[in-house]
Amino acid sequence: ISTSTMDPSFRTMCLPGTRSKVIKEIADWGLLSSNNILWMYAHAGSGKSTISTTMADIFDKMGCLGSFIFFNRDVEQCSGPSGMIRTIAYQLALHRGDIAAEISACLEHHPLTPNLDPNIQFQRLLLEPLEKVQPIEPVVIIIDALDEGGASPSQDAFLALLSNRLPQLPKYVQVMITSRRYPKIEHMFLNMPRLHILDLNQVADIEEDIRRYILSRMKDIQSEYAHLPSSWPGLVAVDALVQQANGLFVWATVACSYIGSYKPEVRLETLLSSPSIRARAETSLDALYEIAIREADMGAGAWYEEDFSEDMHNVLAIIVVSQNPQSLDSISKILGLDNTSTAVLFSRLQSIMKIDGDGCVHVIHPSVRDYLVDPSRCDPQHPWYICEDKEHSLMANRCIQYLTKTLEKKKKSLATYYKNKTRVPDTLAYTSLSWMYHILSVIGQSDELVAQVQLFLSEYFLQWLEVLSILGQSRRATDWLNALREWHCNFGSLVIISIATLRGQSPTFDPSFSTMLYDGWRFCKAFSKTIECDPALIYSTALQFCPKNTTISAMFNQDPPVKVVAGCLHYWSPSLMALTGVSMAVETMTVSKDGVFIAAGCLDGTLNIWNATDGTKIFAIEEDPPPNALRTYGLVHAQFTSDGTQILLALMEGEFGDIQIWDLETQVELTPLLDWHADAVHNIAFSHDQQKFLTGSGDKSIRLWTREGHHEKAFFGHDNTVTSVGFFPDDRRMASASVDATMKIWDLETGSVLLTCQHNDEEGIYSLAFSHKGDRIATGTWDWNVRIWDSKTGTEVVEPLALHHGPIGALAFSPDDKTLVSGSMDTFVRVWSMSDIQHRESIHTQRVNCVSLSHDKTRFVSGSADSSVIVWNTLDGSTYFKVPPMWEHEGEVVSVQFSPDDKIITSASCEGRVCFWDAATGEPRGSPLIISDPEVIYAVQLSADGSRAAVITRPHVLTVWNTRESCIVLGPL
Repeated sequence: ISTSTMDPSFRTMCLPGTRSKVIKEIADWGLLSSNNILWMYAHAGSGKSTISTTMADIFDKMGCLGSFIFFNRDVEQCSGPSGMIRTIAYQLALHRGDIAAEISACLEHHPLTPNLDPNIQFQRLLLEPLEKVQPIEPVVIIIDALDEGGASPSQDAFLALLSNRLPQLPKYVQVMITSRRYPKIEHMFLNMPRLHILDLNQVADIEEDIRRYILSRMKDIQSEYAHLPSSWPGLVAVDALVQQANGLFVWATVACSYIGSYKPEVRLETLLSSPSIRARAETSLDALYEIAIREADMGAGAWYEEDFSEDMHNVLAIIVVSQNPQSLDSISKILGLDNTSTAVLFSRLQSIMKIDGDGCVHVIHPSVRDYLVDPSRCDPQHPWYICEDKEHSLMANRCIQYLTKTLEKKKKSLATYYKNKTRVPDTLAYTSLSWMYHILSVIGQSDELVAQVQLFLSEYFLQWLEVLSILGQSRRATDWLNALREWHCNFGSLVIISIATLRGQSPTFDPSFSTMLYDGWRFCKAFSKTIECDPALIYSTALQFCPKNTTISAMFNQDPPVKVVAGCLHYWSPSLMALTGVSMAVETMTVSKDGVFIAAGCLDGTLNIWNATDGTKIFAIEEDPPPNALRTYGLVHAQFTSDGTQILLALMEGEFGDIQIWDLETQVELTPLLDWHADAVHNIAFSHDQQKFLTGSGDKSIRLWTREGHHEKAFFGHDNTVTSVGFFPDDRRMASASVDATMKIWDLETGSVLLTCQHNDEEGIYSLAFSHKGDRIATGTWDWNVRIWDSKTGTEVVEPLALHHGPIGALAFSPDDKTLVSGSMDTFVRVWSMSDIQHRESIHTQRVNCVSLSHDKTRFVSGSADSSVIVWNTLDGSTYFKVPPMWEHEGEVVSVQFSPDDKIITSASCEGRVCFWDAATGEPRGSPLIISDPEVIYAVQLSADGSRAAVITRPHVLTVWNTRESCIVLGPL
């Protein structure tokens, strides 16, 4: 089980003799209370985390601590709920062997559980194992700082899970949760049964505990400064500090650190004389932080000196916005400061900062960070105020600058790091892993930032991948680059920057930032295993087989060490990856609703599941499944319900096969279906509302069923086995494919055939899949090709996709329609990029005869000898729509023209046909004009209102037509 790292070693515990009442109440609850859920809440800085750490230590010594997890916004792995259920399960397994045995048994039967929805993880990894073991003694689970657990909606989902699931745990499992009293957290606990509530703000001895703490710290300070009298600071001063703490232990902690760091008498007097300190809890805390930070200049007024102010601000900012805590040495290198200066600056902040056991710097409490970044609490005019968006942009800039300088020096030594297993320096590791995080945290973008990222990637992209490979993190680059592409699209227009100009050279290659990111993403996706295996293979293998007409090849492979003489592509293939590990012919394919997993079933009964992002095979059901597992022998089709709770199976068992509906949680067959088909069932499909499903059979028929298994209707019309069926998104129509080489579209209400698509080569169609928009249908055929059809016209919209070496048995679109997955009898599963397919679709297949620019200059239209018409975007070259070949024109398109208002496009072809199209949608406008004696049409011009069309033909003849009535009104002249 992959878990989140929990290191409590740098967390503080209660001072001996303090918080005794609270500790006793929690200890008694943990051993005796029937209310097995405890919620302890209080203001920020009240000592909740210190108490929870102390209780974890106490319960551990008593032998009943099962799990201790805590949220921390400053540490990436602890900053959100992802992985927390798995972490609790892992710690419980370490706590008790019988719990470990039950969790292991669950993973043997359900190996995908750690990758599934958190609700399923809770059920299988926590609830079921804990219910099965004997309650020998209490098992305590502590969840600290729940309010720090990520941003909505992830935190909201986690709160809902806890609200619904915690009461289901056995009573011997005691769960302690600490948080601030946020409304949504309070609402979660509002109606929870068996709940014990502890309001830390109302504990009677809190002021006495703070007094003991302050007295202890003052004694330490008095012994450190020999000139202080033994009576210092006096009970009156201590009582005043206790009153000013307002029940906040963090205030007392920061105040004592502030007093003890420099001139204790002066700083104590500063606190006692400050009127803003005597306000409510949060305000007094903010006032204390302001005093502590302001006094970092030792009273010399240095905050208003540019050098000190800038350096101190930068140190504060890097600590606050870093993805993970960093050492002082790393902070120095990123900021370009010497270590001595950084150490001095940090020493001035020790009242609000601390260093953990690994030498990394943290804020002393989350409220410090909250104060520094909130303009309603920290005046933006203060030199220490931190604007997160601005600082993330600066931090991204600093990371890239450091990487640029470091990678330039280490061009020949990165391989040495790897071969000698030398630890990558912390600063290089952080900047390599986090520069993208800082960029993605920037709201909006500037041309300067885009230019800097583009220049960095153009110079050091491959070296950056080397570092990631050495760190074992190279597979993350695919997701990062894809996220960067989305960031660039969401927060800015396309920025075209000449890399050669940025380098101060004469321009030779000018790719756009978007193209570079796309090529980088494809490179990492295509060669993920190679890059992960050995960083040296990035140059010797991955780069050499990178398509030649890409920015990656153009920038980094000008002088290749190895010459590839054959087999190298010029452009990226629409195939994103090939999924291997299939033992026999793939007969069924499905993609999970969230697009994360791809599943394929084979004729030998095996079911394989891959990670759709990187192609990693994560699960397989073999021919001999474990006891009680779902039997899949002879599996020819599988279809999940949209909620993922049930699956419909077609199995080749018995004379006519078998159809089954299974509940995935219980693995129980829900409904045995009656035998209506006279031959084996080859395909099944659920409707989008999940209330009905279709079956296609070897008896040439298609049948419609209710979800409960009741037969409704039969459809006949194919001349051979029906191999594939599917619902349109509106659930009013369906499509079917057959060995008779046809695909038919049906009206489900009337049972009539609306459209028949005949495969030209008369090869049987064996698989079919709808895009989720319903505008495209993909079919897989016996001739090894995948074809894409327009569902409205029944025409092929792109040349066949031909990379398989066997019949195509299975197809599936991803939920966003961006990818198409195909499975073949060649035992390969291929993932196709629909954007690349659409690009191929948009290109004319024969010469372009004519073009015309719209009057607003935003579009142009082209006509081709292949009888197609395409409307293009003049800014980025994308297409608005394409009129496919043979739709209206049967011959070469020789003239195209926009109307004066740019709302209509006219096109004319050599067979004497003039057509009119809606310039926005591509829909036909009215009837075409038919020239009775076809001549080559030279030009067509519409009147301003579109009611007249002037047509010039080869013999220099002009004819004016009434476009609404399709008749000649003038000429021929």
